[in-house]
Amino acid sequence: LVIVSTVRCNSRGRTGFLKIENRVNVMISRAKHGMIIFGSSSTIRKSPQATMFRKVLEILEERKQIGQYI
Repeated sequence: LVIVSTVRCNSRGRTGFLKIENRVNVMISRAKHGMIIFGSSSTIRKSPQATMFRKVLEILEERKQIGQYI
């Protein structure tokens, strides 16, 4: 089980390491049995550089595997 915190939550869309595609790839490919991601989807959507992680959000939304809060 992998637990990920994207840490950033801001109105400017600054995402830190989520804008680096190979880091996102490593992060999402390590889970063997499950993954829980905590973070601000609105911050990620505002980031022009977080393209790969936005795709992850789209997939999670299509599968209805994303929520507003715990």
